[in-house]
Amino acid sequence: MRMWLKFLSWIILVLAFNSAYAQSRSWTDEEILWGAAAGSALVIDYSQTTWAAKHNWGPTAQHHNGIHENNFLLGKSPSTAKVNNYFATVTPLLFFAADRCPEYRKPILIAITVLESVVIVNNNINVGMQFSF
Repeated sequence: MRMWLKFLSWIILVLAFNSAYAQSRSWTDEEILWGAAAGSALVIDYSQTTWAAKHNWGPTAQHHNGIHENNFLLGKSPSTAKVNNYFATVTPLLFFAADRCPEYRKPILIAITVLESVVIVNNNINVGMQFSF
């Protein structure tokens, strides 16, 4: 229940940005590249998280006690369905916010790219997670 309240808060925040910045402008070439980078990073993070969920968040060669999710919205060991629902909801919301807030578009996309890149590298180095398509 608590997660739904946080999720609802995010939706309200996005809608507030939407009404405040309803006049959107076209994306620049640089913003398109940052958007592609952010989208790619989200796809890789999604792939790694579903890999962990499919392996029941169990022990790995480096972590005999098991691995866990650090995203508080997902919980310590979310199911594959929960991971799918999370990324299917959050990814469009992030791009919607970036599209509707043209003056903050580039910082939003850079923040997503950097955050997701740190998560991906952390997963690869510390946990030994993999991703595949």
